[in-house]
Amino acid sequence: MLLFTTQALASHVRGGEIHYSPVAGSPNRYHVTVKLYQEVGQDLASTRTANLVCGRGECSGSTPGSFLVPLTLTRNFFLNPTSCTKASTIEAVVFEVEVDLPPARWILSVNQVNRTRGISNISGSDSQSQYIEAMLDNTSGLINSSPKFISSQFPNLQGSQLQRHSFSAFDADGDSLVYRLVTPLDGGDARNGLPTTACAQPVVGFTPSQFQLNAATGEVSTAPFSLVVGNFVIAVKVEEYRRIASAWTFIGSTTRDITYLVSPGGNTAPVFTAQQVGTTAQPFEKAILVNPGRTVSVLLDARDDDTGQTLSFGSDATTTVPGVSLQTVSATQARLTWQVPTNLPTGRYYLPVSVTDNGCPTISSEDRVITFLVTSQVLATHTEQRPILPAYPTPFREQVSFQLSQKGSQKITVLDGLGRTVANLTSRPDGSVTWQPGPTLPAGLYIARSANGQQLRLLRE
Repeated sequence: MLLFTTQALASHVRGGEIHYSPVAGSPNRYHVTVKLYQEVGQDLASTRTANLVCGRGECSGSTPGSFLVPLTLTRNFFLNPTSCTKASTIEAVVFEVEVDLPPARWILSVNQVNRTRGISNISGSDSQSQYIEAMLDNTSGLINSSPKFISSQFPNLQGSQLQRHSFSAFDADGDSLVYRLVTPLDGGDARNGLPTTACAQPVVGFTPSQFQLNAATGEVSTAPFSLVVGNFVIAVKVEEYRRIASAWTFIGSTTRDITYLVSPGGNTAPVFTAQQVGTTAQPFEKAILVNPGRTVSVLLDARDDDTGQTLSFGSDATTTVPGVSLQTVSATQARLTWQVPTNLPTGRYYLPVSVTDNGCPTISSEDRVITFLVTSQVLATHTEQRPILPAYPTPFREQVSFQLSQKGSQKITVLDGLGRTVANLTSRPDGSVTWQPGPTLPAGLYIARSANGQQLRLLRE
């Protein structure tokens, strides 16, 4: 019987988070989204059903006005694999529901049994549940969207080297966000006599993760640590503040509680090396200024010190933040473009971009957070780019010509398919360019890149 009970409490939970947004035209009605992460193949009943506890005034669902509502499963997807030898091991399961939340201090929570076995920085992890929550304080009658974590991916550490990961969140209201490393919570287990609506307690035996956190951006990076291979858990809470009656007021929060893997190493993580806005190189720490309704493009350079590895780029901001797109420019470059919505509140926004290698047996990646300051200040210039005019002839053999959209002498770099520089050119005063590569240059696709970030494909036959 004891063995059967252990099987019934099989651990599978890898993480979770909650966010909410107001329903247009319905005062005090909110759309709540719960994202739970589980091990692939653990198709237990508890992974396909969940309840949301809406606690009024405190975390307990037993206080007057509190209630419990079943969540509806709407979709699922698999996270990027961390190994070249097998598919993803983590599945995200998304639940949604609409609830009425009249003015009060609300704690929205979900309690899942149980955490995965063998988490290195939690004692007896598979005997403790995972409790996640979000808070809304609409006592004053305000309407609020919670911060929404942008990236769904999990960190994957390679040895004890420096690595970065993003917990950055997007706030549609432009509220001021502060990030904190917090202790994960245990909500108890009703089958052990504890009500699932009880206030959660810190997990037993927790030791901090290997990360240090930037409280302003939500970017975490590994501090120097002694290598211990295994699974760990990290929980990051983002609090939002709004200026009400000339005072900054705490109005809501949400927490992302997830596991991450530490591998023995052997694969050097790729890194972002530079970013360029228009024709100007700019440090990652400096905010990029842009007006609402304008478009800004940022060219990102990356490298991998491991010979022969191929890089890929991505950003979950393309599906989380309105107007964001990402384009791979070459083997070592990507361009993040943001068409800022005209109605977006002014303020600072942090958009993460990832670079991932194809190392084997373990894959490695890095996130960098790009900082934008959306301002009402009229800017003298902006970074929208008109394209280079088409090249002729296409394809070409001995020479090819094209015209820049701007007159004046500019530096032109020609790259091959692996991102290596094969030629450095200078445009004529009228903006025209002619390239005559040597006879030994092989046929194939090349990219001409101007100093202000314009791109053109050149095909040699």
